[in-house]
Amino acid sequence: MHKHLRERPGPAIPANENIATFSVKKVYTALRQYRKLKNLFIFLAGWFLFADALGTLSAVTVLFAQTEPGFQTQDILFLAIEVLASSIVGSLLWNWGKERTRLSTKSILLIQGAIFIVGIAVGFLGFFGLPVGYTSKTAIYVHTLIYGLTFTATQSTCRCLFIQLLPPGAEAEFFSLYELTDRSSAWLGPVIVAAMGNSGASKYYQFLFLCLHCLAGVIVFSFVNVREGISEGRAYGKTQQRDHPP
Repeated sequence: MHKHLRERPGPAIPANENIATFSVKKVYTALRQYRKLKNLFIFLAGWFLFADALGTLSAVTVLFAQTEPGFQTQDILFLAIEVLASSIVGSLLWNWGKERTRLSTKSILLIQGAIFIVGIAVGFLGFFGLPVGYTSKTAIYVHTLIYGLTFTATQSTCRCLFIQLLPPGAEAEFFSLYELTDRSSAWLGPVIVAAMGNSGASKYYQFLFLCLHCLAGVIVFSFVNVREGISEGRAYGKTQQRDHPP
């Protein structure tokens, strides 16, 4: 398959290596730069938590909807359509809002994170018998609408912020780290949620866990100093160009 890939720009792959080993070494080298690129790795730590929380939330909501409000197959299908449609609208709305308000990418991300936290927390309130929790089909539909309006736009915001922190000339290996961080955290939330479900505890506790999980990611994001991170990336890029000229 790799024979059909386009020619890779830059220095040739060493004769004693192949694409796979060369890529692994490049990613390993990128991992070792955590001291030089402090803010980039702070962001990745937040993304590890936040991405897992959002990915787990969709599965938990579907399972909860099937057992508590009694959603049928056609209801779940409608939820999927609702997410897809609202994601398109949400991406356009968030982009329009960012242009109008001139808020920074980090500020937009923190706002989006706060929306998820509040949305999950409201769902947990149903445990206390309050009418604002996920106690009806209507509440689930509203939750799904908010999720769809924000989810895709949040993923885009995360990528935009991460791009700002990337060292020039080293985009490929560090974006590989971004994707690895996303995929490597995908097991954490489901394992904990499954353990909570098997324990016989109320499903509302799963929403409490996801709320705290999401909050932890947003807190880590808040420690990212974007200006400092951009400077770190540029300094690292210049060092690499000096030490490894084309």
